[in-house]
Amino acid sequence: MDEKQELKTLTEEDLREFYPDIQLPEDLKAPFVFDVEGVPIVARPVGKHSWEVTDRSDLLKTPTRIKSDLLFHDLESFCRYVKDYKTESSTLYVTTAIKNLTFGAKAVFNDIKRNQPNWRDQIARYAPITSAEWDDWKSNNKERMSQIGFAEFLDEHIADIVGDGKRAPSAAEVLEAVTNLNDVRNVTFGSKVSLANGMASFVYTEKTPSGAVSEGHVSVPAEFLIGIPVFEDGPAYTIRAKLRYRIDRSNGELKLWYELQQLQRVFAKAMEAHVQKLEELLSGELPIYSGC
Repeated sequence: MDEKQELKTLTEEDLREFYPDIQLPEDLKAPFVFDVEGVPIVARPVGKHSWEVTDRSDLLKTPTRIKSDLLFHDLESFCRYVKDYKTESSTLYVTTAIKNLTFGAKAVFNDIKRNQPNWRDQIARYAPITSAEWDDWKSNNKERMSQIGFAEFLDEHIADIVGDGKRAPSAAEVLEAVTNLNDVRNVTFGSKVSLANGMASFVYTEKTPSGAVSEGHVSVPAEFLIGIPVFEDGPAYTIRAKLRYRIDRSNGELKLWYELQQLQRVFAKAMEAHVQKLEELLSGELPIYSGC
């Protein structure tokens, strides 16, 4: 059935109650059509005293009122659409949820006003798309990885790493650490030593095929910086990542992961820039309510 059709099962009493102006035919055993404010309604008997009532507004040449719900991912296109279709009953609602790292806006073109009820079903929404870099780093945040898995992740995202010329290592230094991690395989880790240069050194033992045992160490940065955009085509923000680790004492297996610092604060900055631009483009066009 067409999504525009609305089907209900009603009794004769229901018909008279819901449609007080209806003129019921003498023969209620056959389907019949009646009109409600210009909208054709089809009643088909399905029992002794009941009918399926179907809204057939889809048969009209044009709808009796506008009903839409559009989603935009481009801010300027969204604002142009709002300007083109706004009415005296239009309102813009901005939703900010920093805790959940979500943000969006909704324009209701046929909104309610004081003492003026309305349908509130002609809507345009704006939801910015987060960048691929943000999605990758956020989805793997606090996810424990094997030694090799951690090295592969850093290698794939080495372009996102930025140094500060001080304590945070450069991308080249992180790449060197990744290479060292990849070179050390089939070993047993025993302990970790924090170095003065901001690196963490893991001590390991390795048994050769001949049975000889050798010791070594591999170093990775205790923390590093990444520079990534929150939203597509947006500016990059610097985020600090702290290294976390765990050595399984039973088998010497090393697990590594990172924890991104102050994610909510970074998201808030990116969100505030969007809200500011939204308000600039639609200032004076319609009422704007934030924090909804």
